[in-house]
Amino acid sequence: MLSYFIETLKNQVKSFGAKTDDIPEAILLFNVGAWSIYGGLFAFCTRFQPVRTIGRTKAGKAARRHLISWSGNRFTAFENYVMVGAENFGKWGIIKPIPRILNQAPKEFTLNLLRLQ
Repeated sequence: MLSYFIETLKNQVKSFGAKTDDIPEAILLFNVGAWSIYGGLFAFCTRFQPVRTIGRTKAGKAARRHLISWSGNRFTAFENYVMVGAENFGKWGIIKPIPRILNQAPKEFTLNLLRLQ
């Protein structure tokens, strides 16, 4: 199964006119680009907090009230579930040092990650 996938991938790459030796570089370049975009979005959301800013507007509050009235208790339960999950994520041993490096409180760090999504 895996060898069939690899052969299919090689044939598709050849049909585009690229060399199979270019695949690792392309994957690396894609990952660097994706993580750069994610890092930029994280920095933007940490600094400007766009979701919170929109939520504080009159239209944002009206949209939230409409969503709660439309979905009933499900939206509030989902919101609480996500917040508890973000707080638990911040308690992981691998994640704990990152907020200190960025001079943030651990809870605020996980909420910023949550806003980014």
